[in-house]
Amino acid sequence: MKRSFIPIFVAASMATAPVVAFAQMTDISRVESEVTSDLALVGINDIDVSMLTLKQLQEIKLVAGGQSGMTDKQRQIRAIIDRAPGSQSE
Repeated sequence: MKRSFIPIFVAASMATAPVVAFAQMTDISRVESEVTSDLALVGINDIDVSMLTLKQLQEIKLVAGGQSGMTDKQRQIRAIIDRAPGSQSE
């Protein structure tokens, strides 16, 4: 009796897909929360981080954690946000 591993593989893949999707959402939520805190530390409070791309979030984290002065960090972060279409900066 031959058994096909394809149905088993498909079933296993379908069972883990929601877990992977949830893990990715959790990671994004965590990054958004961290960026919100980083923005507050540099005095930027008017940004809805949920509208930023993952790349923007990562760039903001790098700038906020850098050694630049507060004014320079604010300028760099505003530039990151302004690069995207539909920028949120005021």
